Amino acid sequence: MDFFNPKNLNLDVVSEWHDGWLRLINDKIPNEIGLRRWGADFNHGQNWLIAPLLLNPEWELLKTNITHENLLIVHKLMKKTYPLTSEYFAELVSKNRLAYVAYSVLLPGAELKPHRHVNPNSRKFHHLIYSQGDCGLMYMMRLSNGKSQKKVHSWQDPGECLVFNDNWIHSAWNHSEQPRIVLVIDYSIPKERI
Repeated sequence: MDFFNPKNLNLDVVSEWHDGWLRLINDKIPNEIGLRRWGADFNHGQNWLIAPLLLNPEWELLKTNITHENLLIVHKLMKKTYPLTSEYFAELVSKNRLAYVAYSVLLPGAELKPHRHVNPNSRKFHHLIYSQGDCGLMYMMRLSNGKSQKKVHSWQDPGECLVFNDNWIHSAWNHSEQPRIVLVIDYSIPKERI
């Protein structure tokens, strides 16, 4: 199954993402899985926060940033707090094809400068939870003729989805007066599909 085709998304899982965000901002989610600044290979600055819903214990970045004991505690909390998400993506986690599922929060007035990551088979799935408008994403994509094309997406309606290759240049902005909330899924694709 193509988990990342919007037509295939399980509506109960999507509902859990939206309900979970409301519980998170109403302090009904354990602190261990709440909002935090998260290190990466690109400095996203002070205006970008993340709240994980699901972490793959085999994800290399985790092994250097969190002890195994703490990861087990967090993993158990996530599974209890987001049971449908955990079950829905269990197969991808077991095949080591999913790194994380998390809320990405871009604070008002923030911009993530153009950058790219080095994750050879990685893709990013974005699902809009909340935007007041004037928020968007620019990403490059490869055309069938091998050339690249710049795409700009302005977030409008909750539930909108898109997938892009974060090995290519991309950036994001929030020029509104409210945080922009996107659910991000970092996953890998089989090498034969690259």
